[in-house]
Amino acid sequence: MKLKYIKTFIFLMIFVVFAAGCIYNYMKRPAEAPEIIRFFDKNAPSDGTASGAPVYMSDPGSAEIETEDPAESAEVPNGLININTASQSELETLPGIGPVKAKAIIEYRRSYKGFVAKEEIMEVRGIGPATYEKIKDRITLE
Repeated sequence: MKLKYIKTFIFLMIFVVFAAGCIYNYMKRPAEAPEIIRFFDKNAPSDGTASGAPVYMSDPGSAEIETEDPAESAEVPNGLININTASQSELETLPGIGPVKAKAIIEYRRSYKGFVAKEEIMEVRGIGPATYEKIKDRITLE
């Protein structure tokens, strides 16, 4: 008889923990679109807002889309490039950074809401210590 009560108690405890986890996950809605949606919908905002930044085409026949406001320049007066706001073409001016690495930098900063330290750029796929040494004096976060 006692075993029946213990089994019932264990079942109820498992149910309560499962229900609490479901409620917690339901209440904690993601601030941004799920990764699968961002993968298929390139215009989906990744900053948690209802509508993304305006999209500007540099050339009507061009496939490159700039998501940054053209009025904001990523290049600061001292000639450094701000890796948190630079467009793909601006990033490509850095030594060792081509179109693929520039896109990877932009995707990384969208995913992680920007860079906190210059050294964090080495977390981007394809950018290691050798590339960082080439660009460290030409990039900024401000």
